[in-house]
Amino acid sequence: MAIEWTVFGLERKPTEGSLSDVCTKAHWAAIDKDSEKTSYKFGETTLNAPDSSSFVAFASLTNDTVSGWVKALLGTTEVNSIESGLTTKTTSQKDSSIVEEIPWLK
Repeated sequence: MAIEWTVFGLERKPTEGSLSDVCTKAHWAAIDKDSEKTSYKFGETTLNAPDSSSFVAFASLTNDTVSGWVKALLGTTEVNSIESGLTTKTTSQKDSSIVEEIPWLK
């Protein structure tokens, strides 16, 4: 299964130069799940200073846009490492007798 990248938080400045609501940091999770187990990797990435010619308004941002920025900043090697590590963890959990759960989330 493909790893899902989810941005669950953004930090922004009200203004930066002539731009408004400029995102400065993304808080994200990479998630690998199958029918039995789920593995997570959480992180935060400082975003590049915006370029006025390619600036995306805060209200127009999407998870795909911001997670694309995060993955580009992390680089292919790091993204591949995160994703393969999650896949390995999910597979090893399936082969384990350890059960991970939180009772109030059942």
